[in-house]
Amino acid sequence: MVRSIPAACLTALLLAGCDRPADQPAPPAPPPAQAASAAASPTWERFRAQAATGSPTGLPDYSWAGYARGAREPAAAGARFDVTAYGARPDDLADDRAGIAAAIAAAEQAGGGTVFLPRGRYLVNTTMAGRGMIPIRSGGITIQGAGCGADGTIIHCIHPFDRGDDPRDPRRLHLGDTVFSVAAPAAAAGIDRFEQLARVAGDARRGGRELAVDDAARIAPGDWVVLWVRNHEVARAMIAPFAVEPEWTSISEDTARIAEIHQVSAVRGEVLEFAEPVRHPVQARHGWVVRRFQPIAEVGFEDICFLGNAHQRYVHHRSDLDDSGWSFIKMLGVVDGWVRRCTFVDSSQAVSVNLSAFVSLLNLRIDGNQGHHGLRSVWFNYGVLGGLCVDRSACTHGPSVSQGAVGTVWWRCEQAPEQPIDFHAGRPLCTLVDACRGGVLYGSTGGLRDFPQHLRDLTFWNLEHRAGLAAAAIPHYDFWRPGKPDRLVLPNVVGLHGAPATFAGEHLALLESNGAAVAPASLFEAQLALRLGAAPGWIARARQEHAALLAVPLPDRFSLAEPGRGLRLVETVAAADLLRFLAARSLEINNSRSFAWTVADPALSLRCDRGLLHDGLYALMYALYRRNREGCTIAAEAVAGGVAFRLRSGPVAAKAPLADEVAVADARIFAAAIGGTVAVAHDGGCWTATLTAPTAP
Repeated sequence: MVRSIPAACLTALLLAGCDRPADQPAPPAPPPAQAASAAASPTWERFRAQAATGSPTGLPDYSWAGYARGAREPAAAGARFDVTAYGARPDDLADDRAGIAAAIAAAEQAGGGTVFLPRGRYLVNTTMAGRGMIPIRSGGITIQGAGCGADGTIIHCIHPFDRGDDPRDPRRLHLGDTVFSVAAPAAAAGIDRFEQLARVAGDARRGGRELAVDDAARIAPGDWVVLWVRNHEVARAMIAPFAVEPEWTSISEDTARIAEIHQVSAVRGEVLEFAEPVRHPVQARHGWVVRRFQPIAEVGFEDICFLGNAHQRYVHHRSDLDDSGWSFIKMLGVVDGWVRRCTFVDSSQAVSVNLSAFVSLLNLRIDGNQGHHGLRSVWFNYGVLGGLCVDRSACTHGPSVSQGAVGTVWWRCEQAPEQPIDFHAGRPLCTLVDACRGGVLYGSTGGLRDFPQHLRDLTFWNLEHRAGLAAAAIPHYDFWRPGKPDRLVLPNVVGLHGAPATFAGEHLALLESNGAAVAPASLFEAQLALRLGAAPGWIARARQEHAALLAVPLPDRFSLAEPGRGLRLVETVAAADLLRFLAARSLEINNSRSFAWTVADPALSLRCDRGLLHDGLYALMYALYRRNREGCTIAAEAVAGGVAFRLRSGPVAAKAPLADEVAVADARIFAAAIGGTVAVAHDGGCWTATLTAPTAP
């Protein structure tokens, strides 16, 4: 029976975790603002006519993205495992990681269930020695809180993860550990080691769903497989009419890897039928094979605030702490997964989805201090949907797709006007940026070895462009400039409106209605309704929940703007351990020079909030490093009533006062928060800085 939901409960849904049955209809979403005046898109009309006849469509059908291929929304299922019954206690300042992990293990042992975290603040990684991830290795697990705001469920990561590599090792740039690690055990080996089931024996067109193989004896309906090839000719064909450049070594050195995840819906003789369309043009002569894929299914997170301690003023690629220190969810080898109605505050990276299919990231808000990545669709995903997600922290990289991901959809997302929509190399394919707001179209990055940054079938549909609003000149976009980034292979631009922009038309596949939105307002919604016969109810419900997401009050936390707020977690800090950790952090990932460190007394320690002390020292290190990278030192010694940390740069002229550095001003705030002080001077041809902290609070 369908039940109605009180209006008050809908308003409070994200604030206090109001339960709502999965089949509950929501009030209809308000129509898009431009719908009344938008002209019908000829591209849409052509797609609809082609789809009606079953003929190949010029525009891809992007509607296959998201949980259950967009057909329905997820629902927490199974027995409830309350984390407080397994040792986790909110608001007691003790570490709750073991209790949360124990509840998850019990749910996994039972074959699945809902791991519930009642209201309150749960702490993880409360000591540097006790840091670790919370693993999920089985399907059917929902991590459910009681709301994603100040009055809901807060998972607060105190100390950062770190890569532990050499400061000059570029691997420190990449995502390391995360608070929650969701991984199918069989996926960790990598596709090269997945069992090969068959060789492709016939060609398959883009958008088709049938594939001939040489032997289908070990493949059955319902199986998950990876369609896989390592062949530079495939990549070159997808880049045509443009040429591969020598620096793009993952193509030029013949190591190009291409993959698609599929579920087999039928087997007829030696012909496989997939449940979703093939995105790459498949030719048997290139050596495509079918490998076994063993994912875990139905893993989700909902109604939680994930809070980090990324308090530093963010600097891109300065260190592993900046790039991934406070990261929360990584999915690997997951199908039909989700993260919804959650906030991420003061985080380095919020959610990363890898080698997964049909994962929905819905009604998410990224807020607080600026971070590195918000949402990432990476490593051969198929059909990731990011919908109604708002980035208020202006992460360096906006919604990001890379490393061979196919069929990603960013739907009704919002970001800062000058924040890039990120195509992060590795040749992703078939991405839709749909009815989104904000975002500059330049700024995509990723390693040059993995260029171009996107292959064909990238579509911007009804993007409200806000970049360059304050600039005198109208932005001009050319997506194939030799020697420049932002290499996108012939994208489609339809209905771009808001701030005006011009394009190099010869490097686009389609430019339609530049300057005015078109109908339908959302291509994803229109294609989904066309495929299913009607728009599924979750679309309207998700749009209704969006307003509550934007209004949710964030939890109390420390910030440079309001240093009197936030949790203080006092612990014993060994000066030698702290300086060893600091000296191993890079201060400019590709050019780093470490600080030499000394502690006269190996037993020297103090009691304080280690994170804030670390932040103050790291800010001073960065300020001195900017004056001279060579010969920097840091030392600690006991002084009356406290510990003095003395930092010294290599020789450098006085020039502008060091106190003018923003990082020094930040260091004073961090030091004051633990009752300490900062003094700077130019002494003996070097800049010096001293942070003095009391022995105890």
